[in-house]
Amino acid sequence: MKSKSCALTLLSLTLSVVTLARSDDQQIYESLETLEKLRWDAALDQREKGVSDIKSGKWYLQRTDSSDTQKDTVARAHAAGKNLIQRGETAIAEAENTLQSLRNTVAERKKGATALTNQQAKRYDTAFELYASVEEAKSDLAQRILSASYGLGYNQIIFDAVYATEESQAVINSEWTQGLRKEMERIDGTRFSVKPEGAVALQDNRILFDEQPLGSQHILVYGFASSYSENPKSPELLSIHLVDPSSWHLKDILNISGFNGSFDPTKDLVLIEDSSRFFERISALPENYSFRLNYAWENLTSVNNGAWLPASLKEIALRHKLVDIVDTDSLRFLYGDADDKTTDFTSRGNATFTLNAANTGGNYLSLFGKSDSSAREILVGKIGSVSSL
Repeated sequence: MKSKSCALTLLSLTLSVVTLARSDDQQIYESLETLEKLRWDAALDQREKGVSDIKSGKWYLQRTDSSDTQKDTVARAHAAGKNLIQRGETAIAEAENTLQSLRNTVAERKKGATALTNQQAKRYDTAFELYASVEEAKSDLAQRILSASYGLGYNQIIFDAVYATEESQAVINSEWTQGLRKEMERIDGTRFSVKPEGAVALQDNRILFDEQPLGSQHILVYGFASSYSENPKSPELLSIHLVDPSSWHLKDILNISGFNGSFDPTKDLVLIEDSSRFFERISALPENYSFRLNYAWENLTSVNNGAWLPASLKEIALRHKLVDIVDTDSLRFLYGDADDKTTDFTSRGNATFTLNAANTGGNYLSLFGKSDSSAREILVGKIGSVSSL
């Protein structure tokens, strides 16, 4: 009867622990990463199976001899009951060890996050390329686009256009588009890697060029121009994006400035102020994250540097090797259906950065990060020019 008594006690204690830990464990579960949640779920299943085995073992131990039951049958039933109870106890113990290990992981993570939060905020800056003239910039930028594309292993370069943003709409800057294409074709020469001008489109979550899907040998190049001046044909700042059209990952970004002479990198240099030490924390996690950017284009016009901030965030992420960027915001803005408010490209990337202009006084943006596998949005910190932070 000793085994039966022990089994009843263990079962009672197990059910009590499950009931008492349920509320705390729910908070712990929400803090777990995707793979950790799978381990947690498997441990719960194992624990439940262990409890079931103990109940079955109890039932077998209750078998007694009678006129209808032979003694050897009862003995086999008792032996089976003891084995089930032992197996159930082992399963429960292993499951509890797994659950406790994951609880400890979350506790250590929170402890580390608290320690990091108490440290001084870390800053990451951009690296602007300054040019004395438009002609010099076009020639050098064309060479850098080709060199970056070749270096990344692409032999088919789709150069679309350089765009300006006017009233939240993308408008082609013809002077820069034609000038860069001419320089790229001249430098490319007989390699013929720069494809002739064609139509780029976004359809069914794919990037098409002249109605044909782009493959692994292609790289898509497009740019954004913004200006402090009243003349949009003479931009103060340019951002050239090099994107893999299959994965939508941003492979390189070239941010240049200085044509009008009013840009001052000591004041206008863009910084991310990581007050939560977000990037250090995320680099220590086992899962690799690829971030989309989420922001309202109309909100950026009220912030210093305007639409330049998303390009700066991307450049900072790539240059400092903080995280991978999936360029869904630019691709959707340039090639998506402006009237489609429902399509979500959640298959691209597994996390999101949100740029929020609310409650910032118009001087900087708040930067939030969120994993697709978590319900929590984390305040990373601020992004803005040196003079605004």
